[in-house]
Amino acid sequence: MFLLGKLICALAATRLSAALELVEATTTSVSLPTASESPSEPPPASDSPYSPGSNSSIASISFSGNGCPQNGGGVGRFANYTGNLVDGQEIVYHNFTAVQQGAAFPPTGRTLNCQMHLSVTGGDMGWQVSPDVVSYGGFAVLDPESAVSFFVTTFWSQDASYTFTSQTTLSNPGDTRASRFVGTSVRSEVWSPCVTSDGGAVGIFNMNFRVSTVGGGGTGLAYFGPLELMGREVALVKEQITYKWRRCQR
Repeated sequence: MFLLGKLICALAATRLSAALELVEATTTSVSLPTASESPSEPPPASDSPYSPGSNSSIASISFSGNGCPQNGGGVGRFANYTGNLVDGQEIVYHNFTAVQQGAAFPPTGRTLNCQMHLSVTGGDMGWQVSPDVVSYGGFAVLDPESAVSFFVTTFWSQDASYTFTSQTTLSNPGDTRASRFVGTSVRSEVWSPCVTSDGGAVGIFNMNFRVSTVGGGGTGLAYFGPLELMGREVALVKEQITYKWRRCQR
């Protein structure tokens, strides 16, 4: 902890630089979505515009992974969660710090992940939902030849073989230490099962956020996490997710 405290102080004094190179995200999905099990139904009659998903709710939420362990004392201890599947969601992670610098830090801190599990209910018959855009941010410091990679994986438990994964890598091709605020968005499309009755279950949505650091030359610094200046948090590690709804596809 003393070494990490010294590192945070050093980050506060680091001059922000644009020398980091952002490598474009690549995405893969391992299978095709499952066909809908029921036909689409017309929306209920209403005097106001119909908003699909407006009746949906999150029955439960849990987290797993070494970046937010289940024994961490409750969701609020390692993450703050707000939002829904219509307006979008935001997750702010506390103490989510991935770092590598030779033997200065434990190897277990080089790669962190946090997986969110949402049990969604209250769906409208004949509709299904998918994540649309996943955004994440934080602060990165990289020595020459160091890199940090971000992985986002999404799937529904009811069809875990239909999985979407994206990877984005931030590297420093320069010859001096560089730092920058990270703010990246990727598109993610995995459709839930078709809701078969009004107010019925939608499914369990899972999203895994993983960060991996690689120090250049064996001793170079690679850091991703929050940034604190004079006791004030300037950059938080967080994710934002938007969703989209559609009629079930036959």
